[in-house]
Amino acid sequence: MANFFYQILEMSLRGSYVILILLLARLLLRRAPRRILSLLWLVAFFRLICPVSFSAIFSLMPSGETLTPPQTLLNSVLWTGNAAQSTAQGYLGISQTRVTLMSILPVIWLIGAAGMAAASLISLWRLRRSLQSAVRTPDGVWELEGLPTAFIVGLFRPRIYLPAGLCAEERELVLRHERTHLRRGDWLVKLAAHLILCLHWFNPLVWAAFRLLCRDIEISCDEQVIRQLGEARRAAYSRTLLHLAGGPSYRGALAFGEGDVKGRIRHLLSGKKRTIALTVCCGALAAVLAVTLLFDPADSRPQWLRQLQTDQLVRAELIHAREGEVSAVWFEGEQLEPLTEALRDAKASADWEGGLAEELLDSAVLPQMDGLYLLMRDGTVHLITSVDGGESRLFLDGVQYTAQGSWAKILQQQGEEKGASPQMTQAVEAQQELLRRPLQQLTDSASYEAESGTLTFTVPQELEEQEIRLNLTLLTADGEQWQEFSQENSENSWVPGQTYTAQIDGLEQMVVLCNLGGVSMSSSVGFTAEKGYQGIGMSNLPQG
Repeated sequence: MANFFYQILEMSLRGSYVILILLLARLLLRRAPRRILSLLWLVAFFRLICPVSFSAIFSLMPSGETLTPPQTLLNSVLWTGNAAQSTAQGYLGISQTRVTLMSILPVIWLIGAAGMAAASLISLWRLRRSLQSAVRTPDGVWELEGLPTAFIVGLFRPRIYLPAGLCAEERELVLRHERTHLRRGDWLVKLAAHLILCLHWFNPLVWAAFRLLCRDIEISCDEQVIRQLGEARRAAYSRTLLHLAGGPSYRGALAFGEGDVKGRIRHLLSGKKRTIALTVCCGALAAVLAVTLLFDPADSRPQWLRQLQTDQLVRAELIHAREGEVSAVWFEGEQLEPLTEALRDAKASADWEGGLAEELLDSAVLPQMDGLYLLMRDGTVHLITSVDGGESRLFLDGVQYTAQGSWAKILQQQGEEKGASPQMTQAVEAQQELLRRPLQQLTDSASYEAESGTLTFTVPQELEEQEIRLNLTLLTADGEQWQEFSQENSENSWVPGQTYTAQIDGLEQMVVLCNLGGVSMSSSVGFTAEKGYQGIGMSNLPQG
């Protein structure tokens, strides 16, 4: 139950952020049709109930870590005590008992949610009992003496209940209002919002959103009825609303005389007309708000990192290499779970479109990097590196990202002076062997005719079989980097088995960088002299 409650807290925080944004947006949309405002509240309630996040390029939502419940506070110890415990030999031992905030809050939340739901069900049951003597009229509604106002009750077969004895005009106006609610499904919206409120009963912002939603639903219904009847009936409609105001609030029912009746009457009597241009502008602004609040910021991290689970990891090793001095932090067993959660939650955005990062080729940079090696159960090794300790720049399997969140905390942990374990080293070497053959095939297939300036090479079939990423760099005699194949590099859209050609004058060198998970190897082909091949293991683990 603790995990479920933690998810409720997380959704409540995200929903609260959306509610605050919508409260500010109401200032800009104060002249908008209330139908627009009532639909905007659905975004907030969707955020309060949806545990799954969707990402988009444009979003008003902050990064995931910003709206995460504080673990330190939740895990704070409220009480520590000693309890007597019997052993197999009959002696009494002493065991320590710790009570944390997180062990108490789920119980309190469950009692509150269950109590609120029970109170609503009892209220609805009492209402239904009081309506048993209602009489159905020929036009399909139900009337009962003594009802203070009109309302709708029911889930699958909703009924309209009216006070008996209304005059013909009042009855017509009230029926138009209630039937408008039925056509729009407002009673279902209010019921769903009330159920969500039961889950978030502890959050005052959700209570405020629920009350404003109910009020906006009623005012939007008033507006629609007046549009149907015409301006001449506005005063009569306001008098009917005043006549049926002041009744009790029915849980599980949609009542005619609820939702700040005084405010509804003032709104009706103000009689301000909206131009089409104003309505369109308000609708466009509301649509932008809805989309940008429904989606989280785009998470461009690789899929293996977004979906990382503890049972996928064998071990992890964080290695610091500084001018020949090597220290390492090893993660095994129970230590993998908090590391996995931290990696899954820490966000990053891709900001470099050149495919694999060429900085990894720079021998002056590589020894200064912090490298977190992750050995997966399928034998794959992933590598997370950073030049600045995760403060701003990351390389996830060789691709450059901008760091967001707690990467610095993850990558700056200090450990003993030791290098990589034999298990990790063997896994890296095995992955390098998978790269060696396609790298050799590609460089052997490369040819260049200086007279025509034609470069020809064939992409190995193993790129598809092994999910190898390829980056090609072409350097001319004057030191310029040729931009040919930039799209294939950035999107890794090379076609295995296909022969590629390019027209390049003065080509001097072709550098090939292949990447499989966190292991990279490179080769170079020189075209000014005899063609040669050199393999460089880019992810050789430093030894302690």
